[in-house]
Amino acid sequence: YDIRIKVNDTDGGSSDWLTYNNVIQVITNPPTITSYTILDSNILRNQSTKILVEVDDVEDSDSSLTLSTQYKSPSGFWANSYFETPWFNTTSNLWEANFTAPNSAELGAYDIRVKVTDLDDDSSNWSIYSENLTITNNNPLLSNYELSSSSVLRNNTIVIGMNTTDTEDGESSHTVTVQYRSTSNGWKTSYLSTVWYDSSESRWETNFTPATSAVLGTYDVRIMVNDTDGASTGWTTYSDVITVTNNVPSLSNYGLSASSVLRSNAIVIEMNTTDTEDGEASHTVVVQYRTQTGGWKTNYLSTVWYDTSDS
Repeated sequence: YDIRIKVNDTDGGSSDWLTYNNVIQVITNPPTITSYTILDSNILRNQSTKILVEVDDVEDSDSSLTLSTQYKSPSGFWANSYFETPWFNTTSNLWEANFTAPNSAELGAYDIRVKVTDLDDDSSNWSIYSENLTITNNNPLLSNYELSSSSVLRNNTIVIGMNTTDTEDGESSHTVTVQYRSTSNGWKTSYLSTVWYDSSESRWETNFTPATSAVLGTYDVRIMVNDTDGASTGWTTYSDVITVTNNVPSLSNYGLSASSVLRSNAIVIEMNTTDTEDGEASHTVVVQYRTQTGGWKTNYLSTVWYDTSDS
């Protein structure tokens, strides 16, 4: 604004106007941020939260102002792509903006800053809220598991199959750990193969092969899934889900020293046996005979023995 001044005296004399150009400047009142709230300061990736901002301006209505929002990740720079366009809520008379963390968002504490601009393009300073929002990792999930059989003989194999899910990571990128326990022992892995991802079945698998000396009876299984960010399901335990059973011995062959024998004379009956777990000499062999008209008997048989010289 320009100012001009003229002086009049008591005798009616007057000076000329003295003009002073551009001596007063009228400026707009800057808008201000009067309050700030975040509804949820801890969210998982792929989840959302909302900020609520109260503003004030002498000249312009709150709804006519423009709110700017930005965030800064722990190792990043100021950005706004995770914010939706702010809007004015006429019910609460607050500016609001949704913040959504994508699956790729850096984990950790985020700073938030906001400023408001009026119709004269005058802005408040940035209001910075340090470590105002924490983004955390989604834990993986063990969706299901399946046994190719719930019963297995010693020295035989069954397959344990598992499906896992995670918000951030693909199933094949997980780390799956499996352990078993018999009724009389702690958790072990020696009967399990290396866990692998079977892309043809779209699941994780491991072979369970109990040794010939394995404890007979029911076994528990527990499974844990870890993702690429170190999050874990913890152990999920399934009790009494596998039964380890004994292999039945077999009679491989038998032979007679003669197929005809006189009364009061003797012949030898020879037998070979096999078993997955036990040696032949440890077996107990029972032999009986019968005539065409009689029942099964043992009277004419000696005690069965193991002949180490003719094994």
